[in-house]
Amino acid sequence: EAARAAERAAAADPDSAHVPGGGIDALVLGRALGALGECCASAANAANAAQLAGAVLELISSPSVHEHRHPHVRRAALFAAYGAVTSTPPAAAWHALAGGSGASRLGRLLSWAEAWSEQTHASDADATTRQLALRCALSSADLRQKASAAGAGRKDRDDPLFVLKNLTALAVD
Repeated sequence: EAARAAERAAAADPDSAHVPGGGIDALVLGRALGALGECCASAANAANAAQLAGAVLELISSPSVHEHRHPHVRRAALFAAYGAVTSTPPAAAWHALAGGSGASRLGRLLSWAEAWSEQTHASDADATTRQLALRCALSSADLRQKASAAGAGRKDRDDPLFVLKNLTALAVD
């Protein structure tokens, strides 16, 4: 009955992202997050790697996932975030973070992942989780640096359709 009530509440609010973290066993949720991290890492050179990374980061940004009471789930969420961050092409990250009309959804999620990793590194009770958080925060900072270098190289990157127009060239970058 509680699961049905949660489903009705999620359906009533179209802006909310429903993550069934409360009713799923922590081991299963952790393994699912780990598999998503592996998928992101495997899709690093794919044309839609940024979209996959955004979807994974959106799932992780749910408090029922990244604030889970089990360290195993928090570690798996950090692993998935690491996979998402490292699979995002620098040019796509630049366009998401600083492109034309302000930060996009992916840009906000990348910034959130970096801030969450830093906060987790500073305050989590589990030492292994803190180590993973540091690795994720450093990867986020590295992506931000590579993205700014990629954005500084070309003047026409303010065009909103830049990624679509230059997809082949960006894959090589």
